Amino acid sequence: MTRYAAFMRGVNVGGVTLKMADVAAALTDAGLTDVRTVLASGNVLLESSSDAAQVRATAEAALREQFGYDAWVLVYDIDTVHAIDDGYPFDREVDGYQSYVTFVSDAAVLDELAALQGGPAEKISRGDGVVYWQVPKGSTLNSAIGQTMGKALQVVDHHPQPANPGQGAEMTPADEAAQQKVSLTGVSETALLTLNARAAEARRSDPIIEDPMAVRLVDSIDFDFAKFGPTRQDIALRARAFDAAALSYLGRHPSATVVALAEGLQTSFWRLDAALSDGQFRWLTVDLEPVIDIRARLLPTPARVSVCAQSALDYSWMDCVDPSGGVFITAEGLLMYLQPEQALALISECAQKFPGGQMLFDLPPRWFTLFSRLGIRTSLRYKIPPMPFSLSVGQAADLVNTVPGIRAVRDVPLPTGRGGVQRRAVDGLSHARLRRAASMPDPAGVRLNPQSGTFVR
Repeated sequence: MTRYAAFMRGVNVGGVTLKMADVAAALTDAGLTDVRTVLASGNVLLESSSDAAQVRATAEAALREQFGYDAWVLVYDIDTVHAIDDGYPFDREVDGYQSYVTFVSDAAVLDELAALQGGPAEKISRGDGVVYWQVPKGSTLNSAIGQTMGKALQVVDHHPQPANPGQGAEMTPADEAAQQKVSLTGVSETALLTLNARAAEARRSDPIIEDPMAVRLVDSIDFDFAKFGPTRQDIALRARAFDAAALSYLGRHPSATVVALAEGLQTSFWRLDAALSDGQFRWLTVDLEPVIDIRARLLPTPARVSVCAQSALDYSWMDCVDPSGGVFITAEGLLMYLQPEQALALISECAQKFPGGQMLFDLPPRWFTLFSRLGIRTSLRYKIPPMPFSLSVGQAADLVNTVPGIRAVRDVPLPTGRGGVQRRAVDGLSHARLRRAASMPDPAGVRLNPQSGTFVR
C-alpha cells in the first residue's frame, strides 16, 4: 500500500460546501483506505495499492457521484510531498514573511508562473511540479503571483459555440415599459454579461470605452444583470484591444470584410464605424440562432452587416465572405471554450480559406487553467463555464509550424486600465500572454511584417 496526499480544488469556496467527514466517507466507500482529512479545504491523506493517476480518477469520480461536485484532485505519494518540502529553496520561518508552495500539474503552467517578475521583497522559484514563493506578511494578494492569480479569477469571457447547433446607427433608448425580456440559457448567457460590463463602463464619467450602442441595448432589455456580480474593466479593455487591431487593419484595407465569430451582443460594428470617417468595410456576424434573434429584435440592421445564424464550427459561413478587399476575423472570448482540436481546426480553416487575411483571438495563459478548468464563480448566482483550451507561450509561437496556413503569430497587449491596481493586473496578464493574435500568409506566402499587419507588443 502506498500513502498519498490528495489536494481537492474548490472545496468550501465559491458555493461548494462539503463536510470533511462526508468526503472521507465517500473516498472510503470508493475503496481508498485509512482516509484522513486535514483542515476543511479538501486536503486528504489516504492509502491505496493503485498508482497516483488511478487514485486521482477514483477520488474525482467518487466526489462527482456523491456530491455532484465536478472535482479536480491532485494526488502525490507521500515521499514526493516530503521531497517537495525538502526542496524549498528559501530560508524557512523567516520573521515577517509568508512561505508558499503551489502544486501544478502542467509543466507549461509552471513555466508561466515561475516567469512572473516578483517585487524586490518577493521570491519565486520553479520546483519539480510546484512553484515556491515567499512574500512579506500582509502582501500575499498584492504579490506578483497573488495579484496575477487573483485578478485572473475575475476574467469573464463570451460564450462557446456548440459543434451542432441604411447606416441605422441610431437606436432610441427604451423606457422600462418598452423593455423586452431576453432569455439565453447555459453558456450563451454570458453574452449578456459582457454587454453589461461594456455598458457600465460607457456610463462612467471617466469611461475606458465609448459604447453608446451598448448602453442603449442594455436599456432595452428586461433582464436581471445583477446576477452576474460586479462589473470590471477587463472586458472593456479587451474590446478596446480588438477595436484597435481591427482599425489598424481597416486603415490598410478599407473595403475589407470583418467576420465576428460568436459575436453575441457585441456592438463593435458601431464603434468602428464611428471611428472611421468614410466607413466602407463590410461586417459578417456569425452566431447561434437564439443570439441572432435577440440582435434582430433589439439592434439596427445596417446595410453593410450580414448575418449567419450558425455555429462558428459550421464552416459554411466562410462561403458568405468576399475576400477580395481583405478579411479580418475576430474570435473575441470564443476559443477558450472550445475543445483543443476544435479551436485549432477553426484557426487552420480560417488560415487556409483566407490567405492574406488576419485573425485575432484571446486566450488565457496556461496557468489560468488551474482556475478555469471547472468554471469560475462571479457571484453567488452565476458561474462562468469551464475553459478547456489554452496555449503556452511556446505552443502559441509554434502555431506557425503546427497549424497549416499560419505564417506569423504575435501578442497583442491590453490597453492600460484605470487605477494603479488595475494597471498592474492588466500588465501581469499581458505578460502572461493572455492575448494572442494569429495572422495568415499573403497569397505569395511572404511573411507579414509589422508594417503590413502582424501584431507586435
